[in-house]
Amino acid sequence: MVNREEIKDYWNNQALKFGTSHLATDPDTLSEQLEILNVQKYIRNNDCIADIGCGNGYFAISCINNFNVRIDGVDLSEEMIKVAKESKLQLTDDKQTKVSFYVGNVLQTSLEDNTYDKVVTKRCLINLLTRSEQAEAFQEIHRILKPGGLYLMCENTEQGLNNLNEVRQLVNLDTIKIRWHNLYLDENQIP
Repeated sequence: MVNREEIKDYWNNQALKFGTSHLATDPDTLSEQLEILNVQKYIRNNDCIADIGCGNGYFAISCINNFNVRIDGVDLSEEMIKVAKESKLQLTDDKQTKVSFYVGNVLQTSLEDNTYDKVVTKRCLINLLTRSEQAEAFQEIHRILKPGGLYLMCENTEQGLNNLNEVRQLVNLDTIKIRWHNLYLDENQIP
């Protein structure tokens, strides 16, 4: 069985290999660009945002460069956070004050209750070990959101993968397999 340390080691190695590139967290350039564009449709100036599973800060830096927002990024990987902090130093001084990065866990972020207008996860919850941990993560996200806040998730689901693979088979493409370190969400268990 996969354990948390193996997953953390994987992401630490991705950070060392790819640095500030989006490839550290997403091997597909087009999907990364589409995710950012679609999530940013919901971002407004003056939002306070938690980017949970922020990786190397690629998404957070994009938001800081495009909006007047405040962002706290949290990731389990120490190496990803190091890269994110290095990326932050490339921002202008005024923008640097609007983004912070912390080593943390989606199950216990250490972020304040009812603080964030938006919480974003991008392929974060699929790195948890069990369905009960995924449920805990939803509770933690709810805890840090302001009343009426918005949770924006780009997470893989079993049902989505099944649908995609059915279409791929129709055009004689290989099926996509779930990576060793992922547990895709079950749409029937999302609160």
